[in-house]
Amino acid sequence: SVLGDCEVLKFAAENLNIRKDGAAMVARKVFDAFLEGELSHTYALRGMPSKRLKQLIEMLEQETHEAGETLYAPGNPGDKVYLLMHGSVCMLKGSVPLATLTAEQGQATSTEHGMEIFGENAMLDRRPRSLTCKVLAESTLLVLPLEQWAAATLAVPDLKARLRRGKEIRTADLG
Repeated sequence: SVLGDCEVLKFAAENLNIRKDGAAMVARKVFDAFLEGELSHTYALRGMPSKRLKQLIEMLEQETHEAGETLYAPGNPGDKVYLLMHGSVCMLKGSVPLATLTAEQGQATSTEHGMEIFGENAMLDRRPRSLTCKVLAESTLLVLPLEQWAAATLAVPDLKARLRRGKEIRTADLG
């Protein structure tokens, strides 16, 4: 079948004669290529050189959260920056919803701002969280943990400026 300008080939994987660890490596490379495409359309990362984007991808961790979970609450440490791959989350100030972010997998290339980034304020400002973030529907997130923050800012020297610009774009869209 043909999907856009990309032809989809179907075949039996066992016919490839690849060891399990080799298959895992191939799967990781395919996933990383997918992420690079998705992230290159994300407002804060658009125009980033491929080499730097690949370095950043190496630092990201994937998390899955169920509906009803609280990702963070006021006073929690700012220990992660989140990218929403799939699902829905809501930002609340007290009990007042401020924004709902929703994503379908593969949507970043078809939306104006690409993959949604959130939770970056506390990391950028080095202060505790001021909002609550609730998961509305099962969500797959890419996470840049605090432990990788210094390495990420070394690999991508303008990362903080990019995230601040992205925050300004998002705030302008909300207001």
